[in-house]
Amino acid sequence: GEIASFNWDDAIFKNPFVQKHNVTLSGGSDKIRYNISGGYWDQDGVVVGSAYKRYNTRINIDSDINKYISFGVNIAAVHGKREDTYNGAVDMMLSTYAALPTYAAKLPDGRPVGGAFEFESHNKNPLTAAEHGGVWDNSYNFNGQAYLRIKPVKGLTWETTGAMKYDHNYKKQINPSVKEYNYLTGELMGVMNGIGE
Repeated sequence: GEIASFNWDDAIFKNPFVQKHNVTLSGGSDKIRYNISGGYWDQDGVVVGSAYKRYNTRINIDSDINKYISFGVNIAAVHGKREDTYNGAVDMMLSTYAALPTYAAKLPDGRPVGGAFEFESHNKNPLTAAEHGGVWDNSYNFNGQAYLRIKPVKGLTWETTGAMKYDHNYKKQINPSVKEYNYLTGELMGVMNGIGE
């Protein structure tokens, strides 16, 4: 094989595309007022293998049942989905800056490369780390509040409120074991092991 002049920055870092959408609906009458909003956020990460999505909604309703009783609710809910490389963004950046340009990330047949020379076998191929394994984090957050306000006589107000909060995170992580090959000879150099690397 021929010694490469590989640009790891181009292989690992990207200009992320971000899209953000929000919609709000508000209105009401003398007796009821409402404000309902929803949003969506979608962002690719700066590093290959990373991304974030978020869905959120908020509902506020205030209602005057009659001149003595009023009622209202405030609800907020968020669902986030984060994707990252198994070793995290900081390690990916350090691995990218430590990778030498003497070998490409893959052989022509697609096999991952561990280096071109024996002394490079301890360097991590950051693209292999980005394409194998990963961390997927899903979060769910809900906040709800409600109130009941009663004015039985002039100058006296009785109010009771209630609230509920729910948070849940689900995380999945896969640490890869991937064979890496010599860029010049195609021979096996070793195994990139994501556990305690």
